[in-house]
Amino acid sequence: MMMKRNKAMIIGTLCAAMFGMIAAGCGNDAGSGNAKTGEKSKQIDGVQRIKDRGVVKVGIGDTVKGFGFKETDGTITGLDADMARAIAKDILGDPSKVEFTTVVAKARGPILDSDEVDFVIATYTINDERKKSWDFSDVYYRDPVGFLVLKSSGITSAKQLDGQTIAVQQGATSRQADQEYAKKANIKLKFTEFPTNTESLSAMSSGRAAAYSTDSSILNSMKTPDMMILPEKFAPQDYGIAVRKDNNALLQELNKVIQQMKTSGELESLIKKNDLVDFHGEGEE
Repeated sequence: MMMKRNKAMIIGTLCAAMFGMIAAGCGNDAGSGNAKTGEKSKQIDGVQRIKDRGVVKVGIGDTVKGFGFKETDGTITGLDADMARAIAKDILGDPSKVEFTTVVAKARGPILDSDEVDFVIATYTINDERKKSWDFSDVYYRDPVGFLVLKSSGITSAKQLDGQTIAVQQGATSRQADQEYAKKANIKLKFTEFPTNTESLSAMSSGRAAAYSTDSSILNSMKTPDMMILPEKFAPQDYGIAVRKDNNALLQELNKVIQQMKTSGELESLIKKNDLVDFHGEGEE
């Protein structure tokens, strides 16, 4: 009788232990669910944060006329600057409520990661690799890559760049686009990289590189009378506004503004105002 009673107690203890383990397991599942909920809660309301702060913080380039260029008085002009001001008007009702931080190409992602700015608009090409780290708005400008050379070089076609050195900006997509073009054209290119567009242009104009390569509208804004853009244009680049992946509210607001500007014709007016050449139909394959 005692043995039966002890056996029953042991079985009861084991059952209780098993129940505890099952309960603990259920608790862990609930914890995972809370973790997922916690991840979702990490999303910030970027629009409200701007309203609370009273200013839009923007990362922008300052060396490309027509997009983002710092004038002698310190004012930032160009399409990217105008877009930023339109967004400030939409969110804060005042286009002047913008605080610009100038960035070079390779610093665009890091400044977003540091949370120093709400978004970056700086001739920033949308591609799959970048979308792994940041979110991008709808496209607001499209531009193919090309080559800029000195007229005195005698180069009139990209085929003549075979074996030559091309100047490109660090952190830009130009080098990859050039390499893909070279492979299709059956030519070989060498590259030298510089932190800014201005330095890349200087390398070409001083003879340290045979050509300077970037998006065609940028080349057009920087060329002087002794330079020419070669006829070959390729790899159309889609420009978007970049935000951190925890800022969906702001991303939705940016897309709303871009769509409104497209529908109203304001975006096209700004493109013309900034003397940007419409290369949108070129470079298609």
